[in-house]
Amino acid sequence: MQKMGASYVAKRLADHLMAPPAKRAESSESPADPDGEVFHDDEGQALGTAFRVPGVAVYVVSDGYDSPQDELERCLAEPESRLFFHTENGRITGLVYVPDPSRAPQRVEAVRADDV
Repeated sequence: MQKMGASYVAKRLADHLMAPPAKRAESSESPADPDGEVFHDDEGQALGTAFRVPGVAVYVVSDGYDSPQDELERCLAEPESRLFFHTENGRITGLVYVPDPSRAPQRVEAVRADDV
């Protein structure tokens, strides 16, 4: 019985070591960090080199009911959304995206059971 168990473990180990490496899924998306990379538009034309600006954060004003990423995408898609710059000592430290006030969902302050 021990011999069968040992041969099973040896076979599993050999199969694991001799197996070809797993292929990575090819991603058609842009790299996670495009710092220093040539940036292309949707048509594939090179626009220039992208550089990260250290110490600049991105914010989105939200009611808190949706994820910040979704809110930011919505703000970027809306032509009436606004962009504010947060500065400290004359240096830009943040970009604040604010949705169009007419499209922003209104926060409900309180609801009574009779109003439902």
